[in-house]
Amino acid sequence: MVFKVVSGVDRSAWDLYNSRFTSAEFVTAALDVTNQHNDHYKNRVMIHWDNFNSAQASNFVFKSHSLLK
Repeated sequence: MVFKVVSGVDRSAWDLYNSRFTSAEFVTAALDVTNQHNDHYKNRVMIHWDNFNSAQASNFVFKSHSLLK
């Protein structure tokens, strides 16, 4: 996971996405889809995406701990 947005957080996900800073990068609970960590998550891969040379990316949406199709 490189970026995660949590509903109900009083902070703009868009601003975080566009910033040059990470968020909760070293907080293990932030990687859990149960949202026990009430903040957005962004690691340094997002900041250096162009250098990461990714061949694929996936997007998942969860609601009430369930993956939406």
